[in-house]
Amino acid sequence: MSRGMLPRRSILILSTTPPIPRDYGHRNRVFQTLTFFRRINYAVSFLLYPFDREWATAVPPCYAELVESFDYFALVPNSKALHQPAHGYHHEIDEWWDDNIGQHLSWLFARRRFDAFLVNYTFMSKAFEFAPRNTIKVLDTHDLLYGRRELFEKHGVPAEFFYTNQDQEKIGFDRSDIVIAIKEYEKQIIETMTDKPVICLPYWDDRAVDRRSQTITAQGYDHERPLRLGFIGAYNSVNIVNIGRFLATLAPYVSLYNLPVEVVIAGNVCEGIDQDYPFIRKLGFVEDTSDFYASVDAIVAPLEFSTGIKIKTGEALARQVPVLATRNGFDGFRPYHWTQDLQSVAAMCDAIVRIAYGELSPEEVAIATRKAATTAAWAQQRAFSTLRGHIVAASRRILVLVDRPFWYPGKSFDEMVAQSIEFLAQFMPPIVCYISEQAVAAEQVHAEAIYIRVPGLDDSLAMLLDDVFANYNVIATVVMAAMTESEEKITRHLETRDTATWWLSIVHRGVNSGVSFRSNNTPWGPPYPMEETQGDPPKNIMAAAFCQRFPWDPK
Repeated sequence: MSRGMLPRRSILILSTTPPIPRDYGHRNRVFQTLTFFRRINYAVSFLLYPFDREWATAVPPCYAELVESFDYFALVPNSKALHQPAHGYHHEIDEWWDDNIGQHLSWLFARRRFDAFLVNYTFMSKAFEFAPRNTIKVLDTHDLLYGRRELFEKHGVPAEFFYTNQDQEKIGFDRSDIVIAIKEYEKQIIETMTDKPVICLPYWDDRAVDRRSQTITAQGYDHERPLRLGFIGAYNSVNIVNIGRFLATLAPYVSLYNLPVEVVIAGNVCEGIDQDYPFIRKLGFVEDTSDFYASVDAIVAPLEFSTGIKIKTGEALARQVPVLATRNGFDGFRPYHWTQDLQSVAAMCDAIVRIAYGELSPEEVAIATRKAATTAAWAQQRAFSTLRGHIVAASRRILVLVDRPFWYPGKSFDEMVAQSIEFLAQFMPPIVCYISEQAVAAEQVHAEAIYIRVPGLDDSLAMLLDDVFANYNVIATVVMAAMTESEEKITRHLETRDTATWWLSIVHRGVNSGVSFRSNNTPWGPPYPMEETQGDPPKNIMAAAFCQRFPWDPK
């Protein structure tokens, strides 16, 4: 298919969680990632293999919105029980894999071309084995999976979700082309386990910030207007154990100091809190977290242990809500105040006493909150820019420039162009730009490639080249010209491009005496005659040049 512009690239996303509604951090993470690809002009398709509880017995109302939100959307039904316990001490990396996913991927990749394939969670990495060779494979880990069981056991908590060992997780990393970690510490660990490029893409809540007024006052609080501390979280053992320990530690402080404090707890974590303290108020699941954040004076992150990044911390910072956090609770964010880097839950309780009685300057806390929020937002923005650079670098293409339409039967030049494109396509997908005033498509596509019609050898070609080189890693350019004037104009457009260029043309020797093949990587001299292609790999001059530069891999 030919177009007058650079075709839109496409990406397929496989996820165990939907991107909407954005009521949980892992959903918001998926939403932000797909939004990033849309911003850089990717058409996004989505394959959902649902793990979340509300999908277990019914199809939620958001299904209709999901179908309409993507170029292609499909729901893969599970053929095995979800969240199965490990068969051994650890999960094997593919233990939760479902062959239904593989069957759908085989069907889909046979019918649609995707430039990139993003898989969420390492235990779904087997999906990469179904993607074509030239599709860029991106793994968003969300969390480091090895060491999870040992961490939980250390704190006397039963291991949950997926956990594996280092050797098994390495298998998942090595299947990808690019690995995304959610925090710098995990990035450094993953880099020791694989030779694939690893990017730290920290979590940040990019929704509209609630510019709330500062409610911490120098006068402190009283029992008519207590200090309201918020905690929000999903139902899992990490949240349940940590909030339980915090409440048990805080209770003596409330009694000893007659502390004017109220702990407001939101989310499904409430289902796991058995303690009944007079200073807590349980909201349960909340539809709109904005109201929750606006109703509290500060968020507490009293985590002694956890995995991944702290979604609740990022959401609070984005809404300018102060965060009182242990070091673990602020992990993944940069602290700017000692209340964001507390050494223990007991130290957090001491800080709460100082805040409740006005001993802590509210301006200190407000400034630290703004600084941490600005730094987190900037870190994610920079990470997305880095990810885009890696995507472009992995998008290796050969650019072919032809000075005329080339699909007319019986023309020797056209046959030479078609055969050359077929040959080049065996190395990597070509981008074929041909000069033609006719707004028609090629009747016969000789090889899988991106075919782009350019109206003329003018500014339109220059703008197209800018787009191609900005969005793809052009590792070689081949110019095929039947006219001296057009070859010279194309060459001038390429002079500022940092790429190897070959000229395959008939303008120097003529159709009856053979074609010439020249390279800007070799000394200028007599043109080399093209020989008949024989054997595997081909033995002609172009083949020799390309085989020397790129390994021969015709798969």
